[in-house]
Amino acid sequence: MTLSTPLRKRGGALKGAERDRLEFEWLAINQQKYGGRWVALDGNTLLAVGDSVREVYAAVSGHKGIPLVTYVERENEPNFAGW
Repeated sequence: MTLSTPLRKRGGALKGAERDRLEFEWLAINQQKYGGRWVALDGNTLLAVGDSVREVYAAVSGHKGIPLVTYVERENEPNFAGW
């Protein structure tokens, strides 16, 4: 499984390694279902899903804390190497 660089600063109820572990487990389990879409996670809780990062950020704008917002690559999608 490969993921784009997550767009998030630290914060929220869960801290550090535990939060990261829950998010990466969720992404591994749900990659096939959400591949090709943007998601917002808080630990293992899906907060929003959309076709664009702008759509997902708008959906979580009132969320308390700072969720992980990331693009979920499809299983056979080439890795993004940067601009």
